[in-house]
Amino acid sequence: MIRIFLADFWKDIKRFFSELIPKKVFSTRAIFLFFITFAAAIYRLSEIGLGISYDEAYTYLAFIRGSLLQTAMDYHLPNNHIFLSLILNLVFHSFGGDLWVLRMPTLIVGVLMIPATYALGKRLYNPATGILAAIAVALFPELIHFSAIFRGYIFVAFFTLVVFILGDDLRRKKNRFGWLALIIVFILGLYTIPTMLFPFAIFYYWLLFSALIGDFRESYHSKWEFLQYWFASGILTGLGTFVLYLPIFIFSRDDLFNHHWLIPVPWDVLPNRMWGKLLNTWAEWTAPIPLWLAWLGVFGGIIALILHKKLSKHKFPLQIAFILGIVTMILIQRPNAWPRVWSFSIALLLIWAAAGLVGILGKLKIRQISVAWLLVGVASVTLFFGAVQLIPQLSIYPTENSNLESSADFLTKELDSGDMILMDGSHAPFLEYHLYIQGDYDGYFNREKEYQRIILVVVEKNGENLDVLLRKFSERYNFDIDTLKMLRNFGNYQIYEVFPVE
Repeated sequence: MIRIFLADFWKDIKRFFSELIPKKVFSTRAIFLFFITFAAAIYRLSEIGLGISYDEAYTYLAFIRGSLLQTAMDYHLPNNHIFLSLILNLVFHSFGGDLWVLRMPTLIVGVLMIPATYALGKRLYNPATGILAAIAVALFPELIHFSAIFRGYIFVAFFTLVVFILGDDLRRKKNRFGWLALIIVFILGLYTIPTMLFPFAIFYYWLLFSALIGDFRESYHSKWEFLQYWFASGILTGLGTFVLYLPIFIFSRDDLFNHHWLIPVPWDVLPNRMWGKLLNTWAEWTAPIPLWLAWLGVFGGIIALILHKKLSKHKFPLQIAFILGIVTMILIQRPNAWPRVWSFSIALLLIWAAAGLVGILGKLKIRQISVAWLLVGVASVTLFFGAVQLIPQLSIYPTENSNLESSADFLTKELDSGDMILMDGSHAPFLEYHLYIQGDYDGYFNREKEYQRIILVVVEKNGENLDVLLRKFSERYNFDIDTLKMLRNFGNYQIYEVFPVE
C-alpha cells in the first residue's frame, strides 16, 4: 500500500514540474511578459535606494541582527514577519546589513509577482487578461513600494497568487504533490504574517463552492474525494502553522494574543472603523493614480462579475468567495485593518479589472486583430521603454546624504563607550540602524547602562524640540543643565551633549 502510494506520489511530482515548463518559450505572449517583468524590476530597483523606513529599522534592530532562535521566539511587536525575518537573519549574517542587501529578497518576490499574475489571469480568464493584469501589477504604486522595502506584505501578496494558481490546477486534476505544495505555501504565508488568513478563507470558500456545484475534473472519483483533499489540506495547514509558531506560543504568547495592536475592535465600533479603513485604503492606493484610471478599474471589476459566465473558465465566481472570506475573517478577528493589511488583494482586484476590460474590448475586431491584444501590446512596449529611461537613474545607495546619515557619520567619530544617546522613540530606530551598520555600536541606546555623558539628539519634527526633550528626560537622568552644549546641527537634526550632576 505504501509502495503504491509512493510510486503514485513520485508520478505526481514529475507531472507537477513538467507542467511548469512553458510549451512556447518565444511566443508573442512570452515576449510581452518579458518586457513587463523587466520594466517591473526597473521600477522597483529605482526605489530600493530610498531611505530606511521606521518599520524596517525597528525590524532590523529587534528581529534580524540577533540569532535565528531569537528571531523565531520573539513577537513583542507584530513587526516580526517571522518567515521573512528568518530569511533576512541569514542574509544579514552572510552578506551584511546594507539596506539594499536586506531589501533584495522582497524585491525578487515583488518581480516574481508579474509572471504569477499573468499565470493566474490566464488560468481564470484568458492570456490577454493575464498580460493586462501583469502590466497593472508592474505599475501599481503600493506593490512597487512593498517590493522595495523589507516587510512581509509582498510575500503574502505573492503567496496569495501562488495558492490560487495551485488551487485552479488542483480543481482541474488531482495531484498529491500539488496539494502538498499548496499546504507548504499557505504555511509559509501564515508564518510570514497572520493576515494570510484572509486569502486562506477566500481560497477554501472558493474550492468548497466549486466542489458543491461540481466544478472539478473527473480525475477525482467523486465530489467526496475532492472534499477529502480540501478538508485534509486545511487541517494540515493549521497543524503545520501551529508547529512553526510553537516558539512564539511558548515565549511570546501574551504578545501574540494580547498586544494592543492586535486587540479586536469592539463590536459597537467595528462597522464605522471598517468603513473608515476602507476609505483610507482607497485613498492610499489611488492617490498616485489618475482618478479616471482608478474608476476604470472598478468598472472593469464590476463587468467581470456581471459577465462571469461568459468571461471566466471557472463556474463559481471567485469574487463572491473573496467577499465571503473577508467578511468571515473580519467577524472572527475584528481587526483594526490598516491599508497594508489588504495589499494581498491588489493583484486579484487588478486581474478582475483586466478581465472586465478585456471582455469588453475583445468583442471589437479590426482586421481580425483583437483590440484587447492591441491594447496589451501597446501597453507592454510603452512600459518597457519607460523603464529603459529609468536605468541611468538606478542606484542601490541613497541618492542624497540625508540629515540622518550626516548625524550618524558625525556620531560615529564622536561617541565613546561611556556615552548614552537619548532621543524620541519614534526617531531612535533610524539612527540606531545607521550606527549599527557602520560598526560603531556599543549599546548607546541602552537606557539602563552606566554613563558618563549623555548625547541628546533632537529631531525638530511634529512639535519636537529641545525643550520637549529636556522636560522628558532631564529629571530622570539627572541632567546638569549648565553643561548642555550643542555639538553639531544637521538640518532638523540637532546634537547636544549634557553631563549628569555629580
